[in-house]
Amino acid sequence: MYCLRKMTLRAYISLLKLEDQLRSHQYFVRAAQNAVQCYISLFDNPGGADSEEMEGMTEAEKKKFRNKQRKAELKAQKEAEDKKAQAVQEITKKGGK
Repeated sequence: MYCLRKMTLRAYISLLKLEDQLRSHQYFVRAAQNAVQCYISLFDNPGGADSEEMEGMTEAEKKKFRNKQRKAELKAQKEAEDKKAQAVQEITKKGGK
């Protein structure tokens, strides 16, 4: 037996009933269909959005494009770190006065 208390047993039984009906629920079916569509699109196009942009490119152009993306990511990461360091400096200046 799950539990001796009547209230908890009722909650547990209602949870079991919910589990039985969950797969027929409209939102669950819609979410499952969308998940399957996402997995199919990932399987058909494993490179994601980048591969659509790189379809007509040569290998050299693809390499240049990837390097540009990598540099942009590094630049954004460095800017975020600089902002964080600047915020820490401002806090320490305010705390030191």
